[in-house]
Amino acid sequence: MDIAILTGQRREGISRMTLSDVREDRLFITQGKTGHMLAVPLSLSLESAGVTLAEVIERCRIDNPSDHFIYSSVRRGGRKPGAVLSDAITGAFTEARSLSGVQFGASPPSFHEIRSLASRLYAVENGE
Repeated sequence: MDIAILTGQRREGISRMTLSDVREDRLFITQGKTGHMLAVPLSLSLESAGVTLAEVIERCRIDNPSDHFIYSSVRRGGRKPGAVLSDAITGAFTEARSLSGVQFGASPPSFHEIRSLASRLYAVENGE
């Protein structure tokens, strides 16, 4: 969720992010849906999140035998260990949302809502 709030990327893009994408003090991203290429500085931060992109990436490196930021070692149905699937990101978000104890009503927010939240937070902290 920290990667999502800092980068504003879709879950598919987050699942594809690798440590090899980090070079020259930037995270290089090619957006899957649009093909746009971004070079996000590792110093990127949101005061409201209290973390920088560099700090989040460093947390991703801890005990990670993979090149992917978010790694799955689970072998279900013969699947090889590697990048976490987009649906697993959604499932983990849903579980975290439930564990939060916050009552959302009939339409709880999805993981995708983090993109909108990121946009609004950056606008508040940095202007349009």
